[in-house]
Amino acid sequence: MSSESKIRIYELASEVGVSSKDLVDKALALGFSVKSHMSSLTLDEASSVKKSLGASGSVSSAPSKAPVVKTRSKSTTVRRRSGASEESKPAIITPVVRRRKSTEDGSEEVS
Repeated sequence: MSSESKIRIYELASEVGVSSKDLVDKALALGFSVKSHMSSLTLDEASSVKKSLGASGSVSSAPSKAPVVKTRSKSTTVRRRSGASEESKPAIITPVVRRRKSTEDGSEEVS
């Protein structure tokens, strides 16, 4: 492992304000060996990707994020099984096990 710091593609993408896929495509175009959003870039590589994104005009220097507002139109519905009472459920029948013991005289005894 090298002592130089690294940053993941998805972290850099969230910093810059672009999608991870776009950042992977840009890094591949610059000749860096990345495969997915989990690939790492050195800080030098990351700065060159940032510069190229800034030069292409796809990202402003200070990305402004609009606040995300989540609203719910309906309340959560909890579905339960039908309200069958305990009396209507069938009783669990346990089988009776009878064991045979052999006696001294050769006959069998059921207990």
